[in-house]
Amino acid sequence: MELNIEELSVKQIREIAALVGNVAGTQVSIELPIKVGEAWVFRSVTMINIGRVVAIGPDFFLLEEAGWVADTERYGEFLSKGLIREFEPYPVRAVIWRGALVDSAPWAHSLPRIAK
Repeated sequence: MELNIEELSVKQIREIAALVGNVAGTQVSIELPIKVGEAWVFRSVTMINIGRVVAIGPDFFLLEEAGWVADTERYGEFLSKGLIREFEPYPVRAVIWRGALVDSAPWAHSLPRIAK
């Protein structure tokens, strides 16, 4: 059976788009593992930030109690034990742009607030 696209109704096009996912302006919604209220570590192409997520936008995370982690020493111990060698807190909220992120991980420790 040959399909003539010129004869499809808008309803039929929407049904086809729902079957195949993100096509021609439709969007597939995927739930993020990151939730508002949780503390997370964000590793970007140039630095590491840490903080509590207070808002999630289409292309950013807004953090409070945030800071720049200048030195983690061993990254695995930083994540598992909360060991931070050098840290600078942000005096205000921080915006982390999602386009520059390499990876992220939940932070299961208290958030540091004093520079070291």
